[in-house]
Amino acid sequence: MEIDLSSVDEMDTAGLQLLILVKRESLRAGKPVRLTGHSDASLDVLHRYNLAGYFGDPVVISPRERKKSSGTRSRATRRRP
Repeated sequence: MEIDLSSVDEMDTAGLQLLILVKRESLRAGKPVRLTGHSDASLDVLHRYNLAGYFGDPVVISPRERKKSSGTRSRATRRRP
């Protein structure tokens, strides 16, 4: 089974609980489930609750997100010349 999250504009914890339930039941049944097309909203929730690894699906980061995250390093983690 594949769940396409590309059209998800908003996700709350109820939506996250449904995804967790689907994943748990798929593991119990021995049938794989994959999350694909991660929208910004779905990525935000998965990362906020540290669950991206639980689902184990590759997450494609858009060039816009990559650029945004590269400019947000804290002062302590920046490389010094």
